[in-house]
Amino acid sequence: MRVCYLTSGYTVHDRRFLQAIKDLNHECWFAAWQPVKPEKFTEISYIANVLTEEPLQTMESSCLNTLLTMNEIELMHAGPIPDVAGSVAGKINIPLVSMSWGSDILVQIEDDPLLMLRAMKAIEYSDAIICDCHYVEDKIKKLAGQRKPTVFNFPWGISQQRYLQRNKKHGIKKRNELGWKDNPVFLSVRNWEPHYQIENLIHAFYRMLKKVPLSRLILVGNGSQSDHIYHLIYNLKLDKFIYCPGKVAEEEMLTYYDAADVFINTSRSDGSSISLLEAMICGLPSIVNNAYGNLEWIEHGITGWTVDCSDAAFLSNAMVDACNQSVKWEAMGRAAIKKVKEKANWDQNFYKISMAYETAFRNYQSVQREISYGVY
Repeated sequence: MRVCYLTSGYTVHDRRFLQAIKDLNHECWFAAWQPVKPEKFTEISYIANVLTEEPLQTMESSCLNTLLTMNEIELMHAGPIPDVAGSVAGKINIPLVSMSWGSDILVQIEDDPLLMLRAMKAIEYSDAIICDCHYVEDKIKKLAGQRKPTVFNFPWGISQQRYLQRNKKHGIKKRNELGWKDNPVFLSVRNWEPHYQIENLIHAFYRMLKKVPLSRLILVGNGSQSDHIYHLIYNLKLDKFIYCPGKVAEEEMLTYYDAADVFINTSRSDGSSISLLEAMICGLPSIVNNAYGNLEWIEHGITGWTVDCSDAAFLSNAMVDACNQSVKWEAMGRAAIKKVKEKANWDQNFYKISMAYETAFRNYQSVQREISYGVY
């Protein structure tokens, strides 16, 4: 099938989907709703055609349909749902598969009435919908009302062999370089944006350091709050206890998973967080926000700890508990690996993309027949 993959920008997750679409023997054309750095199109061109380098948010729908027709595109795969799929829903003349990115449906539409309306429109016009956890699926069905959308729910997952066959020596080396061989080390890898509550994590770490002075924190990432985060670290005199390597390339992330003892995900909301799954397959117990998709992966006391991460005191207590239960880390890590092996194997899950496409195509044709027969 000839597919247009329309996304907000271009991330590692988009690359994985483009590769999966290619591996499923579909012909794929990439398009972005927002501007993408010119050099990224070179990388994209190795795995997909480029429909246009122009951001589609500036393009009239008639021009978009002309592009789709010229390239004989048979189906559009678009997400996130509110701002991307919702902007093309009802305006294209081919089947639409909308894809949720988790927080777009769980949180963002609750904060913005316009995005809520766009999400509802996208759901109405979608011929199939892809999501990655039950919380998102339930929300989509609630927004659909009486209409029953066709939803394909599967974790985006990870290619497990890369993690299971890794060499752990790089993580051990990094830990020794930091002088943290015998310290309990926590790891956060989320972007430094308000949604991910990194400021709360730093305040929680500051509190727990008074109770567990040997504890350390690796804070991977950057973002719009970078200046504020660095100032906070230095104002609290935490620069000797927190290591900030900045944004880390995907191939280097294994070093940091293997340098840590406990993973922390303080995001306000997630579907099936890829970084959480990566930490789990690397055998790390995790502290996560006690909401949404996290609860499908982390069972309190079994694979980690669930806590209200919006409260620095609660988060700090969970970090102290994790340190006090260090004898359980290995067993928790084994349980985490087992869960991800069973439920989050991308090499087994990605074929469902084709199932969504085929179903969307049939649903679209069915609606077109009903329109031609005067049912609509």
